Amino acid sequence: VLVVGTARAGDLDSTSAEDWDWTFATNVRSHFLGLRHALRILEPGSSIVLISSIAAYAPVHEMAAYHASKAALEGLKNVVAQQAAAQRIRVNIVAPGTIDTAASRHGASVSPAYRAAAEAGHPAIPLRRRGTAWEIAYPTVFLLSDEASFITGQSLLVDGGYVPLHR
Repeated sequence: VLVVGTARAGDLDSTSAEDWDWTFATNVRSHFLGLRHALRILEPGSSIVLISSIAAYAPVHEMAAYHASKAALEGLKNVVAQQAAAQRIRVNIVAPGTIDTAASRHGASVSPAYRAAAEAGHPAIPLRRRGTAWEIAYPTVFLLSDEASFITGQSLLVDGGYVPLHR
């Protein structure tokens, strides 16, 4: 499981080139290096899960670099899943939505828009709540298991219905 991510606030105009590069180095380059190393040592039948974000599919914050970096993981996953299939190694993504974590609680403390959504019971999320860490862990474990042995190159959105029901 490759799970790393960071974000700095900023739209297209307010994001510096340094913040852009830092975000991509953390959110994309680290996965690239991890995948490259993993494919050299994993046995046939192994599985890799990248933890991404629904930010790859829908704008949810004012963070241009974060959104772009998570979308880049989609392309990376597609290329690596195709390459790894020859070794019978599966590569998938779990893309969480709003999850109740220390980071999201911090986000609510600094973002008036996020705080308002939290106070209103997250009305944009069809299930009207944040997910839990366990609700990300269980699908991740499934994708790592033999029960998911015919699943590769997929992205599982775990977002309470946010992305598919807001298109």
